[in-house]
Order: sequence, then structure tokens, then C-alpha cells
Amino acid sequence: MIDQSKLVADNNTEEGREKNRRVEIIVFPNPTIDQLTLQINDYNNEKLSYQLFDMQGKLLSSDVITSNQTEINMSDLPVASYFITVMQKNRKIKSFKIIKTQ
Repeated sequence: MIDQSKLVADNNTEEGREKNRRVEIIVFPNPTIDQLTLQINDYNNEKLSYQLFDMQGKLLSSDVITSNQTEINMSDLPVASYFITVMQKNRKIKSFKIIKTQ
């Protein structure tokens, strides 16, 4: 069974021009074997990034999100649970628990 984790998050800019604008964030497949897709619907060049952590909180990878779909390679990681956090500037938008299987 594939879980498609989904969240609709409020996206407030510093200027307040886009108050209450919603951004839909989806990660799939979850559990994953090697590739994880981070999808942001209605992506409008927001300054977004992601961070991938192990369960002990160690940062494993991070990158800037430059389009509505970002592929994250998890093939070199051991079977375990992980957290992926989507950030806008220095503010956390959403975190997902990801399960890596064989």
C-alpha cells in the first residue's frame, strides 16, 4: 500500500500581501525504496527548500526547491524512518515522516 502524504499549509509572506494563501505539499511514495517525490501544487517560485533528517536529528541532505516537483534520492540510505522538512526562508512549513524500505 502506498501512502501519499498530503498537507495544505498557509503561506504568509513577510509583506503580508499573500495572507492565507494555501500551498499544497505532497510526498510520495511513502514508504519508498529509492526515490521520493516532493510535489508542491501551485508553486509560484516561493523561496522553498527541504531538509532530510534521520531519526536522531542528523541532517543528511538539503536543497533548494526550484519547481513544483523535486526528486530526492534515498537509494544510498539504509532501511529506516526519516523526516523531511519543507522550509520557507528559515520557517518550517511542514514535516513528513518517511519510511525507507528495501
